[in-house]
Amino acid sequence: MGTPPHLKSVLFGLCSVFVAVGFASAATQTETLVSVVGATECLDCAQKSINTENAVKGLRVAVKCKVSDEKYETKATGELDSNGNFEVKLPSELLLDNGDLKHECFAQLHNTSNAPCPDKNNALDPSKLILKSKDEGKHTFVAASGKLSFSSATCASATLYPCPPLAWKKKHPKLHMPHYKFPPKSHYHPHPVYSPPTYKPPAPVHKPPSGGYYNPPAAPVYKPSPMPHHEHPTIKYHPMPKKTIPHMKHIPHFHHDHPKYKKPSFPPTKVHSKP
Repeated sequence: MGTPPHLKSVLFGLCSVFVAVGFASAATQTETLVSVVGATECLDCAQKSINTENAVKGLRVAVKCKVSDEKYETKATGELDSNGNFEVKLPSELLLDNGDLKHECFAQLHNTSNAPCPDKNNALDPSKLILKSKDEGKHTFVAASGKLSFSSATCASATLYPCPPLAWKKKHPKLHMPHYKFPPKSHYHPHPVYSPPTYKPPAPVHKPPSGGYYNPPAAPVYKPSPMPHHEHPTIKYHPMPKKTIPHMKHIPHFHHDHPKYKKPSFPPTKVHSKP
């Protein structure tokens, strides 16, 4: 007698389970844990009196690796805790045999809309990952720039954005106007208007003469008359007459010498003698 068929299937299933568990345990023993750890820093939370937990709620850290020229691919993402710290798990396929990354990887902070957040320099440049520690079976990477800085004005969290809907902006139900049927159009047939007929004489019909067609004489050809030949006249120039200047009479001078006057003399005075 042989083994029952159902017992054979049970034994085959148990063997396959043991083999799968053995492969899984071997894979867990040889798999390397790769993680990216770091912290964030809010630049204006203290000035605006915003709690750290509210500022980082909903923010995520995305790890992007450069696959080709100017092409990046997101490998993993992770959320922030209430203190702004993060730990992102990376697949072990990104590691080389010496423990370094196969590609250049960067860490960047994203807001709730999954858009990159600008840093303290108002730029969207991500931070490159560098190896911090390498233990047995665990590799830890950190951002080269240290803390990932952000501003609550440019990187809104789930607490600050999106804003709640406005109370006065409500959707009113659409008014449906009743469909009115217009009355049918009445087609009026106006009475025909008759006008008195106008008679026109028939157009005359011109028939050729019975003697045949008339051939008019050819148009006379006139030759132009010859141009008259005129000789150029000779112009005679007469000399200019000489003009005689009339004799001018001598004009006497009108200048007279002025008379010379002497200084007048005083009249004689009477001389008085002393007594």
